[in-house]
Amino acid sequence: MGSGSTLVAAKKINRKYIGFDTSDKYCDIAKKRINEKYTTLKSTKNKETQSKLF
Repeated sequence: MGSGSTLVAAKKINRKYIGFDTSDKYCDIAKKRINEKYTTLKSTKNKETQSKLF
């Protein structure tokens, strides 16, 4: 997901979008970026149900 630029572009053209990242830092950056332009972002972060990669 990185900084969320793809999510912002999808929202801009009225497309549905979902973002994933292994870094909480980048999830927060992307959420902030989208919320600065649009105020409808919902977070469904739930660490208890996320699987470990390694």
